[in-house]
Amino acid sequence: MKKLTTIVLILILAVAGVHPALAEDYTKLKSIVFKVGTPFYVVNKTDILKGVSPFLQKDRIYVPVRFLGNAFGITDNNITWDDSTQTATIKDDNTTLQMTIGQAQIIFNGNIKQIDVPPLLIQDRTFLPARYVAESLGYQVSWDDKNQMLICWPQGQQEPDINGSINWLNGQSQQTTKPLNPPTNQSTTWMDITGSGGISQPTGIAVD
Repeated sequence: MKKLTTIVLILILAVAGVHPALAEDYTKLKSIVFKVGTPFYVVNKTDILKGVSPFLQKDRIYVPVRFLGNAFGITDNNITWDDSTQTATIKDDNTTLQMTIGQAQIIFNGNIKQIDVPPLLIQDRTFLPARYVAESLGYQVSWDDKNQMLICWPQGQQEPDINGSINWLNGQSQQTTKPLNPPTNQSTTWMDITGSGGISQPTGIAVD
C-alpha cells in the first residue's frame, strides 16, 4: 500500500509538471522583504502590516519572532516561547529552530550552530536575527545596503525582481517613525522603541 501511494504521488506531481525532488521548493514563498525602521514586510509582492519595525544591531537585522515566523509562512501555533528558559521555538513541517535570549547560537533540528549575535528582549518582545532564521528555513538572503532591506528567496532559485516591493516599502518608511536604536549594552535588554524614549520594565514576554 505504501509503495502504491508513493507511485500515485509521483504520477500526480508528473501530471502537474513538478519534479518530485523539487516539490518542497514549490511550497516556499517566492520572496520576503524586510526594511529597517518600517513596520511592514512584503511577501510575494503583497504588503503586510505587523506594527513593530525591524532594526539593525551589529550589522544584523532583528525582527520580532512572530513577525518573522509569519513572514515565512509559519502559523502562530508553531511559534512558541518557553519563559523558564527564555527560548523561542519556530517549527515547520521539516524544521525545528530554537534560539535562547543571550546565547549566540541556533539549534536546528537538534544540532547546535554558533552564530555571531544572540536574540534580544526589547520592550517585552523577542527579536531574532532574521538572516539565520531565513537560512535555516531554506532561504537565501541578500542585504540591500542602499535601501536598508533584507531580501529572502528559496535556496536554489534565482533572486526575484523586487523593485516594486522596494519602491513600496521606501514609500511607507517616509510615513513611519523610525524606532530608537537598540541597546548597545547587552545586559540592558529592555527599552522603549516607540519613540517616547522611556525605559520599560519586563511585565511578561510576548513572542509577537
